[in-house]
Amino acid sequence: MMSRTGDRLRDVATAVGAAVTEQDLPELRLAEQLPVRRRWSGGRWLVPLVAAVSVIAAVGAAAVFGKLLAVSRDRPHSALIPGPALIRPVTGTPGYLVTSQLGRGSVISVATGRTIAKIPPPVKGYVIEGIAAAPGNRVFYLAGEVFGARGGRLEFFEVKLRPDGQPEPARRLPGRAIQVPLPVSSNGLMNIAVAVSPDGRQIAYALQNQLLTDPGLRPVTITVLSVSTGATRAWRVWSGPQTQISQLSWDAHGRIAYHATIGNAAVRNGHVIKARRQNLNLVAILSTLGAPGPLLPASRLLTYSSRPDAGVRASVITADGLTVVAQVVNGFQVTSLVEISVATGQITRVLLSGEQAFQANPVAIDGDNLLFTLSPKQEHPNASYICGHLALAKLSTGQIARLPVPVYCSTAAPPPPFPATW
Repeated sequence: MMSRTGDRLRDVATAVGAAVTEQDLPELRLAEQLPVRRRWSGGRWLVPLVAAVSVIAAVGAAAVFGKLLAVSRDRPHSALIPGPALIRPVTGTPGYLVTSQLGRGSVISVATGRTIAKIPPPVKGYVIEGIAAAPGNRVFYLAGEVFGARGGRLEFFEVKLRPDGQPEPARRLPGRAIQVPLPVSSNGLMNIAVAVSPDGRQIAYALQNQLLTDPGLRPVTITVLSVSTGATRAWRVWSGPQTQISQLSWDAHGRIAYHATIGNAAVRNGHVIKARRQNLNLVAILSTLGAPGPLLPASRLLTYSSRPDAGVRASVITADGLTVVAQVVNGFQVTSLVEISVATGQITRVLLSGEQAFQANPVAIDGDNLLFTLSPKQEHPNASYICGHLALAKLSTGQIARLPVPVYCSTAAPPPPFPATW
């Protein structure tokens, strides 16, 4: 996950609760608002003053959300075909996080923030550029490269954790290694969007083409890889300097929710079409039950924005496929962590809003547990400092807790990526 610089961070709360009524919710567009009556529980989580400010910000921004984000309902829903549930989500709080710093993996205790174990490189020279976790908090997948003179060799590994959090030896997933050009990033690394299906049988990944030396020569692709056989299927969209798929997540019905920027694109009659000098920031849902091929025709558009300063910044879908949890920025630069109905495209609940949600990019959901970043209480004057902490949101209650796992920022230069998942 990418940390952000602190020049816009302000004093914030580390845990906030708000009771959001139907009329308080920012609308997207083209659908009826759903009534929501769930409230935050547990008085020890409430900070009344900040919560009130958050609700006021949400009410003031409602009209702007309606103009900046749109919903496509022209295309019918994919058939909901339940898949086999080989791995069960955790019922309590996940016990472990797997993180990567400078390409090296670690297992971290959620309760204490302490490093339990290092994950040895599965092969010599291997660097981790993406991590995904199967439900249950015990099986993790690593996406990464071994670099050579002509570029990198992309390979995937499965790592299982023992009950004490110690990693077992990594298992390389079957399939041929994929050659990719050297990235042009300052640290030689790129982020790989990767997600595992709830049944644990497939992983999906998308390369960060903008960091490759030939971004215009290869299509932007979502590739689905069978964990047991190595067989792959791919869905592609046109390449370009702005086109990028930044986040993937699965539901239990064979669908992948993806967050993307599509360059030279616009929306006409609910469909994404090519349009010069326009970019789209969108969330769409791909049914993997159909044949591979062009990505956008196989997808249902959920939300989109053509403004660079507004729209969804990150999103993940729940395993039941009913809700997308997203970080949304409106035209007033108010950031919110919200739940969006997949059926209607409407925001149904605001989990967090205002400065404390500035970095609240959701990265993983296991059962009832959402992982994201919570902004700090105050800005640090040093060049390299803690600019936030990983945080847990209970989706059933809306309770938010800061975890003892810091996220670092820098005023001098962007720090290296910090992928983390459970």
